[in-house]
Amino acid sequence: EGQENEKSRGKAQRRDTRTGGAGRRFQITPRKADDPTKAAPRNDPTKWSDDLATGVLADLIRGQKESKTVASVLEIHRDYITAQCLRDLLDKLAQSKPQRVRRMALGVFDWAKGNARLKLDSRHFNQVIQTLGKEKLWQEALNTFKDLKDYGFWADV
Repeated sequence: EGQENEKSRGKAQRRDTRTGGAGRRFQITPRKADDPTKAAPRNDPTKWSDDLATGVLADLIRGQKESKTVASVLEIHRDYITAQCLRDLLDKLAQSKPQRVRRMALGVFDWAKGNARLKLDSRHFNQVIQTLGKEKLWQEALNTFKDLKDYGFWADV
């Protein structure tokens, strides 16, 4: 029985290499359940939310190159995007250097407004307005500012 446990442990620690989309190779490394430093990211919601936001951002950029709309890319991840993930995604969009990436923030925000499952808060509005201001899209920023009332927020200027 001791040898059998060692064999199964060895199999669990072996790296599994599979082919991802577009012929890329990635590795799956199983995590040890008893090692807290290698715990699954689900234990820390901010960590997996940030990882999901990074993945969604990569899909948005890839989708833009393939002429996909922002909404169609986000619909793929609809069941996984939470309010925290949306904040992380909008933050990543605001910090992006390419102008075309930052302009996606309005599309992401419009999609989120249409998604009844997501509860928007004032931080979402702030991030979008700041991003639109960086892009000198003043009219869109003003329209988003006016939308605050529709969502039950009042402006403190």
